[in-house]
Amino acid sequence: MFRIWMRHKYFVFSRFFTQNTYWYSIEHHKGWFEKIQSLNDRENLHLHYVEAEKEPVPNLNDDDYVNYPEQFGQFDFILVDGIHRENCIQKAHQLLTENGLLIVHDSNRKQYHSYIKKFNNWMVLQDFRKSAGGIGFASKQLHLSNLISIDEHVNIWKTDTAISNFFKFKFLLGKKPKKFAFEKSF
Repeated sequence: MFRIWMRHKYFVFSRFFTQNTYWYSIEHHKGWFEKIQSLNDRENLHLHYVEAEKEPVPNLNDDDYVNYPEQFGQFDFILVDGIHRENCIQKAHQLLTENGLLIVHDSNRKQYHSYIKKFNNWMVLQDFRKSAGGIGFASKQLHLSNLISIDEHVNIWKTDTAISNFFKFKFLLGKKPKKFAFEKSF
């Protein structure tokens, strides 16, 4: 059995999963949950609405939204893309299988890095944006270089950052362009 805990990207990714893949999504936005639930025709896609505080709960053990997925066991893949990300990344460390993969959306935000770096294998690709963009990958045991082409991704991100900086005309405005950044544990 392959279990996934993810938010938001239901129908984009669902075509890649086999029928024996169980996909759990925890939503905090009632309107979005109701919309997606009404469109859900997949037996292996389990949507759950959980009320959440607007701000992350300081004590991870008291965060009902983040702790909700515990009841489903461990996960082979976790995508964190929503509220309470720091707590979600910490909880992912507990809920991810040894060879499972964690992906953190918008990893340009430095406050996520210390949590991502607690995994044995991790990497963070940052682009030209300051508070959005970037992506983080982490696993307890899975070597990320066996999963994706690191050099290819680095080259794509470098090129995208250079093009984006150019079209923002930072060189004409006298602004220093944001550089591409890449960190990894291996």
